[in-house]
Amino acid sequence: MKRLKFIYIFILIFLPIASFAVDLKVKYVHGVVEFRKSNDIEYKKLKKGETIGTGDIIRTGSGSFLELEIPGSGFIRLVSDTTVIFSRLESSELSVQLDGGYLLTRFNSTPDIQSLTVTTATARAIFKDSIGKVYASNFSTTVICVKGVIETGSNMPEWQHIETKKIGTTDKITLTNLINQTNAPIIPATEDELYIDTSLFEQQSVVQEEEVRLQDFRREAEIARKIKDRTAETGFRFNMAFGGYQKHHKGYFLFSFRPEFFYRNFSITLDLPLYLDGYNRFYNSSHWGNKDEYNFTSTKDTLHDLLIKIEQIHIGKKGTEYFVLLGRLEPFSWGNGFLVNRINNVEGYPTIKRNGFYFETDFKFIGVQGFIADINIADVQGYRIFTRPLYKTDGVMKDFEFGITGVFDVNPTLSQRNNPMIFNLSYDFKIPVYSKNNVKISLVLDATMQGFKFKDAAAAALYTLPSHYDKGYAGVNYLKGVIYHVAGKLEFHSLLNVSAGFFHCTQGMSPMMFDTFYLSMRKERSETLLRKDMEDPNVGGHIDVKFIIKKTFYIEVSYFFMKGNPVRGYEDRFHLGMGLIPGALWKLHFNVSYDKTDFFKTPSSKVFNRVLLTIELGVIWTQNVSVMATVKRYFDETGTDYRLFLFETRLTF
Repeated sequence: MKRLKFIYIFILIFLPIASFAVDLKVKYVHGVVEFRKSNDIEYKKLKKGETIGTGDIIRTGSGSFLELEIPGSGFIRLVSDTTVIFSRLESSELSVQLDGGYLLTRFNSTPDIQSLTVTTATARAIFKDSIGKVYASNFSTTVICVKGVIETGSNMPEWQHIETKKIGTTDKITLTNLINQTNAPIIPATEDELYIDTSLFEQQSVVQEEEVRLQDFRREAEIARKIKDRTAETGFRFNMAFGGYQKHHKGYFLFSFRPEFFYRNFSITLDLPLYLDGYNRFYNSSHWGNKDEYNFTSTKDTLHDLLIKIEQIHIGKKGTEYFVLLGRLEPFSWGNGFLVNRINNVEGYPTIKRNGFYFETDFKFIGVQGFIADINIADVQGYRIFTRPLYKTDGVMKDFEFGITGVFDVNPTLSQRNNPMIFNLSYDFKIPVYSKNNVKISLVLDATMQGFKFKDAAAAALYTLPSHYDKGYAGVNYLKGVIYHVAGKLEFHSLLNVSAGFFHCTQGMSPMMFDTFYLSMRKERSETLLRKDMEDPNVGGHIDVKFIIKKTFYIEVSYFFMKGNPVRGYEDRFHLGMGLIPGALWKLHFNVSYDKTDFFKTPSSKVFNRVLLTIELGVIWTQNVSVMATVKRYFDETGTDYRLFLFETRLTF
């Protein structure tokens, strides 16, 4: 009796944890899919309804698809060129080995099957009540969490002792054998990464999107993204920076306070810097390097000093139906970029601070854009209206776009009296020619008219150009003529973008007038435009190239040349930009931007004179700590060159 009692107790204790075999059922299969049973030598064609057990191997061919059902727990999907070994399929341990390609899984824990482990050559991912993707190659593994939480860790002997990292909804992590996996950053996944690639099912009558429940997966990913965004975009952050600041060969200690409040689609960030000379007491404001920001000498100056304390205000998101930005305007272009091309108001920041205004609405069929370079004086501003009349069609012409742009400068010559207003009117067309297999080719056409308008006729009669010009000019209204611009553009899946074109215009007009240099060269360009003694036409062209190397490094090069400038005879503009894509290489941050006019006419010893240069180098140590060094060179309206060096440690609370 005692023996039977002991056996009974043993069964009660250990029966719940006893494992049993779990067979995966093939629910959907399409294309070339082969499998090999654990006790077989040869591969066979896999059919719907087959069962997969421990030790079995599945490999998929190009354009193939497979879904395996996990009894009561979810599914595993395999796509093109993927090999999976089902290491152990038991209730105590459900483990698969991904040798190459990628899989997608939805797994829900049950009392019988509590977790699913996906291993690769470099990493492992543990699923419990989660949805996600695992990409594997010989050297790296990328895990994307669509919903829930996924535990990730190393599968390499030298780093297996490292504690697992948990990635949450819409997060992504890449573990590679090339760097210490302890430093692998957790970054947000893109929308494309969250969705399964539907291109496999295009023009396939056998497998429908509804049949494999792709829409359900997409819906869950969208809901998860919205919840994550809503949570992430509500709160308060306090950013602080300290370091060194060198301005005009004079050094200062930097203390900057940047509180940030954000709620849903609204955010405001303030910038409250102090530049101390280190010799005088910190409360002696007369010795501050930025004392002009705190003097409040008049009502107008007080308003200006308060406004420049606003770094940025965001309402909405760029690329959605509405977007509003107040403060620092990073480089932007409109249309084909022939009139408004990479204009910004930050070339001299933080020494020169301007509060710009930008808005954008985009309802697919019609949209409106506008900007003011500096709202304190509102002298440079522009507006654009555009339409995509064929956006609902399925053909290549759905991206056809037509826009009208007007840009004004009410004080172009920076004169105190009798100042004219420059006005520009431009028409732009973007005509798609080819779009297939991630390759897009389009033709762009532009026509731009430029001219001046004086404030009144009496002022026009008194206005003359500076004395160093041969002839003056007076008039009430006039247009210089029309600039005709034709270009072609090639886009290759965001890996390579190439644009090239040529233009023809008359009487010294200025193509790409509102570019990176405009706020620094507006006086020179307006006086050139005012001249009427130039008979030869202006002709020229441009080429723009941007490409991304292995999703890690980007390089962009632009060159613009013009023959017939009435003052210079020949003018060119050169732009070079390069840097690391955020999160691509460990925690490094690196960006370079170099812009110069008269690039090939300038002696090699002066390639850094009258340039707009920014170099940023830093390390994002953690989510809340970063170290950054910034070097800048720029020039103002008088042509005076300035240098700036900024080294700071940034803390976020």
